[in-house]
Amino acid sequence: MGIPVHTAILNRTAKDQLKPLGVTQKGRSRFWYSDEGWCTIIAEFQPFRGQQGSSLNLGVHWLWYPKDYWSYDLGGRADEYHPYEGEKQFETVARELVSKAGQYVTDCRSRLSTLAKAYEFAAEYKANDWSHLHLAVLAALIGNRETAHRHLDIIYTKKPKYEWVSERNAYIDEMRAVLATKIPVQDWVTDKIGLTRRLLKLDENWKQEMPATSDCPS
Repeated sequence: MGIPVHTAILNRTAKDQLKPLGVTQKGRSRFWYSDEGWCTIIAEFQPFRGQQGSSLNLGVHWLWYPKDYWSYDLGGRADEYHPYEGEKQFETVARELVSKAGQYVTDCRSRLSTLAKAYEFAAEYKANDWSHLHLAVLAALIGNRETAHRHLDIIYTKKPKYEWVSERNAYIDEMRAVLATKIPVQDWVTDKIGLTRRLLKLDENWKQEMPATSDCPS
């Protein structure tokens, strides 16, 4: 069975506009990602079962919490569902969605260019348990261990009801132990990123360093 016309249009348009930006297609899917080493910027031209068309999801996936699936740690739905109504109509839709995705990648790269900017970017999103975890990691990388502990204290659950909460608690305990020593936080985070990259089958020959702490030279 061949690729549906609307998907072929999206793929062709994305290859023309996103590949030159260094954005990679995941297999033959409608999921694209910009590999920044320590995180990924993701764009998904989300299909809907039984329908021809696409919506758009954009976000950032932090890589320091090991798991074998992608997540929108920042971001989410960025454009409504657009039905396929014909080739000419959908070519316009595809150009608009892909252009929005490309601009998002460019903007994110700027906002993630330093750890201080990344913390500010992440802090703009509505806080939940996971956002506090990621803010804790960013604060620790910047060197603000007090702020990191504050974020961790907010989300630590003494009597977890679910296995995934227990796993997150174990991560928090490990991070607290690192913060209590002279072990460089970046070394610990880099190890976690390496594990996640293996789980997601990303290139393991990545540049193992974080962005600068701030725009100012040390």
